[in-house]
Parts: sequence; structure tokens; C-alpha cells
Amino acid sequence: VVRSVANVEGSLDEDALQDLVETVLRLNDQWYRAYFHLGFMDVLVPSRSLQFDRPEDNDQRRGWYFAGVMAGLARSHAVERLIDLLESHYKDLERCAMSQSGSGAALARVGFRFLIEAGQLNEALLVLRAQLGRVGLALGRDALGAATEFIRDGKYESAKAITDILGPQRIPEQESKDRKDDVERYFLEVERRRGQCLQAAGDFDNAEKAFKKLLDAGEDKSSPDLLA
Repeated sequence: VVRSVANVEGSLDEDALQDLVETVLRLNDQWYRAYFHLGFMDVLVPSRSLQFDRPEDNDQRRGWYFAGVMAGLARSHAVERLIDLLESHYKDLERCAMSQSGSGAALARVGFRFLIEAGQLNEALLVLRAQLGRVGLALGRDALGAATEFIRDGKYESAKAITDILGPQRIPEQESKDRKDDVERYFLEVERRRGQCLQAAGDFDNAEKAFKKLLDAGEDKSSPDLLA
């Protein structure tokens, strides 16, 4: 899709691209993820428009389509189109975010940071809360990065709203076992950011508790700047 839109030499032209995607949909009617590519194409190809009410729609197809649309909007950084989409299809965002079939995880991977960058914090928190337990550390680190940026901008309430979700119970159990050291360091950084938010809010007792966890972890698990 991207190569076609960019007119890269040797790529499919617009008609051939649309034939390819539509053929994939017809020949694999149980491969719901194909609707991700349809949504992605509908955003990026200028001659196409969004179509949420296809005759064959069900929750899974519609969820994957929404995730593809979000990927296309994020790719083109189309903030105004995103806002229009959320106004007209907020229920689709909620359904996709809560989905356990895979489209929700895809939405989190491709859309979380774009929602943050577009100023849609509540929607980003909805996705984070619903999918952190499925996507795991990759999404957690992405969210932690967003919280860090909020803190640097003095937006402590927004940062705290994110760090409040990043609790140990939300990382998948198997990932916690397989990547134990990475997960431990990640949660130390979460405590650091959470402590900064509590300190900024004047909650010094709980801030002290958060910072004490960093000291108790020792130098082998903490970076010098984190200990400082």
C-alpha cells in the first residue's frame, strides 16, 4: 500500500492494489486480519473513503478494520481526521480496544502513541488499560516514554494517569518470567516516574515510598541517574 501510494517504481498501481486487497478478502473469509490492510488502504489511497458498514461485517472484521484505519492515520499523522473518526466512531474505538481477538493489541501497537501525540489522552488510556496485559512490555515502555515526556513538560496529572495503569500485575506472566531482569528495571523506572508525580502533587509520604523501592533495589538494578 505504501509503495503504491508513493509511486515507487515496480509497485502496483492503484487499481491493481485494490484488486489485490479485495481478492484477499474474498478468498480468505475467515482471515479477519485482512481487514486491517483494507482499513490501512482506505486511509492512504486518495480515491478511497472509509467504509465501516460493509455487508459482511462482524465484530472481528470491524475491529481489524478500525485498527487498520488507525495505522493509516498514524502513518500519515492525520490528526484532524483522527478527531473526526473519534467523534463519529467512538464505539468502534471502545470495541476494538476491548477486543481479545488480536485487533485490540494491534490498535495498541499502532495507535497508542498517536493518540497521545494528538492530545487524545483519555482514549489512549482506554487502549492502554485494556491491552497492556496482552501486549506487555513493549506497550508499557511506550507508555512510560509518554509519561516521561509529560513530566518534562510539567504535566504531572497526565503522567500520573499513565503510571497508575503501569502496575506489575498487568505484564503477562510468561513475559515476566522470560524477561525477568528487563521487567524489574522497567518497574523501577515506573516507580521513579510515579514518585515524581506524587512529589509534584505534594504527596511526599507516598513519593518517599516509591523512591525507597529504587534504593532497596541496589546499584546492580538501577542506573546512576535513577538513583540520583
